[in-house]
Amino acid sequence: MKRILCALFLFSRLSAAGLDLDSAVRAVRVFTGDQLISGIDPRYSTSTIIDMLNIAQYEIVDLTWCLTYETAETISANTTYYTMPDNTFAPYRVLFGTTTLEVAHINELDRQYPAWQNDSASWPEKYSIKTATYSAASPAIMLYPVPNTSGTLTINSVLIPTELSAGTDVPFNGDKRLIPYHGLMVLRVASLINDVRGFENLAARLDSQYAALLASMLNTIRIKPGEIPKKDQRSP
Repeated sequence: MKRILCALFLFSRLSAAGLDLDSAVRAVRVFTGDQLISGIDPRYSTSTIIDMLNIAQYEIVDLTWCLTYETAETISANTTYYTMPDNTFAPYRVLFGTTTLEVAHINELDRQYPAWQNDSASWPEKYSIKTATYSAASPAIMLYPVPNTSGTLTINSVLIPTELSAGTDVPFNGDKRLIPYHGLMVLRVASLINDVRGFENLAARLDSQYAALLASMLNTIRIKPGEIPKKDQRSP
């Protein structure tokens, strides 16, 4: 119990200042005990812990949509697809000109407009995320109807987090708003490792801390107007 309390104290001090990758790895080692600190357990090398931290970072962004950006591009008439940057997780708001487009799954278009692929060009009303069934560079947004005029396509999207590799790399693309939540990655990885190693009580305690901090993160970032949509607003 004393070791857990000491680890929690150290973790809280680290989180207050934010974590870089080196600090996150050290925090994971503190939470997972002397075996990892002394390198006795070969299953969890530094590179393995870094891989797990990156997976945790991706998972957290997937759950919270905490990294967003806006891009605006002028597209020509008869442009069916707009290819998004490779670091795009998913769009959640799309406008053509000043018109907010409704998201529609390909299957929905098939049901409502059986001949939609042959429809005449017009002012777009809907957009869909490209699927493997339809040819376009991935990831891509498909506009329906195909625009009959050039216009500005404005897209609000969720970013894929930049992979952490260098020791000074900061989680969540260095977004300072998210400094209080760097510890989520540590808690998630430490909980998983302790569970595998048979320390169920410690793993459960860490997982509970993770769940509480994740809930706090969701509540905090969602009170910022226009930044993060609710889960039921996500694109299919």
